[in-house]
Amino acid sequence: MNEAVLGIDATILALRAHIAKCVPALGEILSEFPAGNNELIFPALSITHADPELTNEMPYELCVCPPSGALVAGKIAWVVGQWDVKFQLDLWARSVFERDELALKLFKALNPRVNPMGLFLPMENYYNLQANLTTDGFAHMDEELGAQKGEWRTKFSVLVTVKQVLETQESFITKPIVIQLDILDTVQDIDP
Repeated sequence: MNEAVLGIDATILALRAHIAKCVPALGEILSEFPAGNNELIFPALSITHADPELTNEMPYELCVCPPSGALVAGKIAWVVGQWDVKFQLDLWARSVFERDELALKLFKALNPRVNPMGLFLPMENYYNLQANLTTDGFAHMDEELGAQKGEWRTKFSVLVTVKQVLETQESFITKPIVIQLDILDTVQDIDP
């Protein structure tokens, strides 16, 4: 496991793989917003994100091993915090009909279950943890320039929560030690 990988980066990789499987009609899935001079392979999807916020947690040792079977010798994996970040998924299509059809498929990929809504995305290459993705809105970005270029776009807003893991050689107690004291009866009768 590459300890430099952030939980957010692992989430993007897992999300790309999930969407590619659920929406195979996509020509390409980009991890950045395409530049104006890029020629997209339609239909396409781009995944970008806002600045993430890290909430530090009391570190706790991760009890499961990564897929490789073991950590680097002498290292311990610690969950040290949680990232909260907003992803933006831009769906690019050649027509309004294609865009609407793919937008529905993308929404279903982001919400595979009715209860609870959202996506709990397993990340086998990131300590077998899960990212929680919740769609919180979308907007059709119909513009004159897009119509002239023959490209139609829908923007999805997705809230993402994922744990951050660090591997280190440090070991310390993170669970309180419970000590049980038995109080002895020290009251004795005093004989005269």
